[in-house]
Amino acid sequence: MYRHRAECVDLAAARRVLEKANRRDAEALRRYLRTATVSRDHARAQALDLVHRHWSRLERIAEELMDRHRLSGSRLRRLAGG
Repeated sequence: MYRHRAECVDLAAARRVLEKANRRDAEALRRYLRTATVSRDHARAQALDLVHRHWSRLERIAEELMDRHRLSGSRLRRLAGG
């Protein structure tokens, strides 16, 4: 039971780190779009750029989690670069 709880905490920490980064990116894009006059296609391209820019972080975290089966919050922050 304790191991399961520890795994849940590690996954919750991973989720928090990624959700925080996603919220920052989404808010930055919203601010940009409010001040710029861009087409929907341009906005979509910008969103795809954000995903591509952060994809390597997601892959690093996923690989580490698969290898270790758990990650601490500090390790997640190091892997995410934040």
